[in-house]
Amino acid sequence: MRVKQQFDINHSVVLDNFSDQPERIVQIRPIVEKLLQDLREKGYDVSFEEDYGLDTPGNITVTTNNPATSILDLSLRIRDDFSKSCQSLGIDKLFES
Repeated sequence: MRVKQQFDINHSVVLDNFSDQPERIVQIRPIVEKLLQDLREKGYDVSFEEDYGLDTPGNITVTTNNPATSILDLSLRIRDDFSKSCQSLGIDKLFES
């Protein structure tokens, strides 16, 4: 069974934290690249779409394929791993599911 989970960037968090210094928005991409790398190391297929207004990833799609596991279990595992990876990088509020 192939399961996809999409996480969208939380624009209000970006605006609240970077509106006074918009040049700092470029700091988001390297952190998100670490997030993507961490998720790939955990065995997920990961892709993202650009948010052209912010020049940052607008959303991240995490995909996994495991025929022996239920859809619900896979979905919960994706959310949990995504959440833990975000927390370890200090960006736990940057994305919404």
